[in-house]
Amino acid sequence: MLLSRPNRRISVAATLGLAAILLLSACGSDAKKTAAAAASGASGAPTTTSPPTEVRLGYFPNITHAPAIIGVEKGLFQTALAQNTLKAQTFNAGPDAVTALLSGAIDAAFVGPGPSINAYAKSGGEAIRIVAGSTSGGAALVVKPEIKSVADLKGKKVSSPQLGNTQDVALRKYLKDNGLATDTAGGGDVAITPLANADTLTAFANGDVQGAWVPEPFVTRLVQESGGKVLVDEATLWPDGKFVTTQLIVATEFLTKHPDIVKELITGENEAIKLLASDPAGAQKIVNDGINKLTGKPLKDAVLAASFKNLTFTLDPVASSLKAGADNAVAVKLLDAVDLKGIYDLTIVNEVLAADGKPAVTGLSCARRSRSGPTSPRRSRPRHRRASRLSPSPTSPRPTGTGPTPCSRSTGSGSTYAQANSSASSAHPGAGRARCSTSSPASTSPARDGSTSMGAPR
Repeated sequence: MLLSRPNRRISVAATLGLAAILLLSACGSDAKKTAAAAASGASGAPTTTSPPTEVRLGYFPNITHAPAIIGVEKGLFQTALAQNTLKAQTFNAGPDAVTALLSGAIDAAFVGPGPSINAYAKSGGEAIRIVAGSTSGGAALVVKPEIKSVADLKGKKVSSPQLGNTQDVALRKYLKDNGLATDTAGGGDVAITPLANADTLTAFANGDVQGAWVPEPFVTRLVQESGGKVLVDEATLWPDGKFVTTQLIVATEFLTKHPDIVKELITGENEAIKLLASDPAGAQKIVNDGINKLTGKPLKDAVLAASFKNLTFTLDPVASSLKAGADNAVAVKLLDAVDLKGIYDLTIVNEVLAADGKPAVTGLSCARRSRSGPTSPRRSRPRHRRASRLSPSPTSPRPTGTGPTPCSRSTGSGSTYAQANSSASSAHPGAGRARCSTSSPASTSPARDGSTSMGAPR
């Protein structure tokens, strides 16, 4: 049947609108899955799962998992899941959560960037997808008061949580960029000793280590309880102070079978992030009560408040920092290369953001490089510094190459990046099928995704 001219205009407009949605969602998503989701209905809503399903979710009893803790403790996940049932399980480390997910013991988990990459690499790019962000920021290098600059660390001993973990890579890359050599045996110009965060508190207080690159709340505890000072706030090393700390990953099989349930999980997380923004004091109490319930070790009020000031809670997975972190692990020889371009599926989180009237987030960027290659200098642009307790020493040199590099070939990693080396070679050649486009300029605009910082604007 021939359409009248006005109807043809409507048809063309609708087609163009659908094409725009597909192009935006495809960066960091499986193109075929995105197309299927868009074709399932005009609203793009996932299909309904029947009968009711048990949803097995993993998370950590730590403030960097605040949205997950609130979602569980306040019943926000269960409310969003409706007829489906939440079965929450806590873990103390990324490797355990990833092992549970890969073995089919859980369906989804809040984990850091290292565990996410490790799960992806171990499965040849098949087993998991990052579907949403959760937390950004909250890591720093804390040192003894007599350490005035990075140069003063030569000949000293510092700690990181685990060989090859996210903070360990950041520490080694920072030292390397400032001309200080390290090795995995604790040798070099600066001796790096892997210590559990709780053990670091004791070692720092006793003078056994002179510094530590750790996440919150251990940054604040080293400062408040042991008289340490922040030499480097990691947020100052990233554009707009944003880098991924925690994100939501889902088993690919579960995502394929139950996209509606994944949307419900993300909706529950979004409600938790809103609560963190609208009632910071109340949200912090919920988190601390949850930690106490799970561990019997609540944080002191002063530690809790100061730690939250250095964290931002957001559905944006800050994809560029995941890729750059993996590149940094390659640079410090803790990782072999693995292609990550299929690790994100952000179709559903963008539906949740759209329902809230917020701009979409993007996966890995495929901006074209200049002919001079990946080492060519980038044009400088203004950086927005946040006013934070974690301001690094003005005498501390700024590293080079620590932040994200557009469209560099990304690499696989583990809960520690080093663990992925043995798995990287098993990656399936066609694992990453996502089409990518240059990231939207909005990707660096403040509070574009409903994120909330508990401290000063970044």
